[in-house]
Amino acid sequence: MRKARTDDHAAQRVRAHQYRPPAELYDLNNDPWELNNLVAHPAYTARIAKLSGQLEEWMRQTGDKQSVFGPPTYPPSTERDPSPKPPAAKP
Repeated sequence: MRKARTDDHAAQRVRAHQYRPPAELYDLNNDPWELNNLVAHPAYTARIAKLSGQLEEWMRQTGDKQSVFGPPTYPPSTERDPSPKPPAAKP
């Protein structure tokens, strides 16, 4: 976290984990670091709908009613930028 104060790349990675998008889909074969979220790509619309349906069914079967996971929590010793910015959207 300290490095994020002076290193732009580190700051971008910290923000990416602090501000998660509502949905994520990655091609782990070509993007193992999960840097390019494909959720908005039209080619994956059907796959996302199928996965969302499977998740909703699993949540129904298990009685999981939580739809929002809430803000991230940090250990007491973690220092954070008091005004973090969400990551820029990828085209």
